[in-house]
Amino acid sequence: MDLIKDLFKGDKVIWIIFLFLCLISIVEVFSAASTLTYKSGDHWGPITQHSVILMVGVCIVVLVHNIPYKYFRVFPVFLLPLSTLLLIFVMGMGLITGDRVNGAARWMTFFGIQFQPSELAKMAVIIVTAFILSKFQEEDNANPKAFKYIMWITGIVFILIAPENGSTAALLFGVVFLMMVIGRVPWKQLAKLMGIAGVMVAFFRHSDDYAHTQTEQSPHDAPCRNLAEPYKRLL
Repeated sequence: MDLIKDLFKGDKVIWIIFLFLCLISIVEVFSAASTLTYKSGDHWGPITQHSVILMVGVCIVVLVHNIPYKYFRVFPVFLLPLSTLLLIFVMGMGLITGDRVNGAARWMTFFGIQFQPSELAKMAVIIVTAFILSKFQEEDNANPKAFKYIMWITGIVFILIAPENGSTAALLFGVVFLMMVIGRVPWKQLAKLMGIAGVMVAFFRHSDDYAHTQTEQSPHDAPCRNLAEPYKRLL
């Protein structure tokens, strides 16, 4: 019993939510794969595979959770540059060779395992943001320099992710923004950021509407609609 308490130390509410989401994922996989399993006759195949992957994931979560937080300071040193290079590589291969999955250059294969470099980039950005916010705390709020450093790092990764995976880029932006709110970044800087984000959303929406109008008037100009296509996924 003491061993379990030591392994699952921390906020019990977060652990309960985590385990609850794991159970929901099993139900969702069963529901989504029901038609395929009915045709193949292998009813337990997808659930078994997902459960094994889930168990491995839980073990990794518990292992990482028990690593002293001071060691996480080392992660951004290699994780952020590595994930950035992988994002550039995947994007470049998609443009050069046309190697895409479901129309987007998001995936790469390493020793037979497919993964998205954007997932590594998200983790790296979140760790770096937490590190910066912890280092630039002052008596009343965070030092204004923290906002600049976070925006530079997040902006570069955001630009690399958004053209191929707009939903992930938007999610990353939202998480970083909430972290800055909790990290006591001055509201003046956050308000400017929200203003810029609002202008960008309005711009791309207007570009999309204009492209549709032009296409209806002149079908030969249809390729022009693709100019803002990668960023429309954010809206």
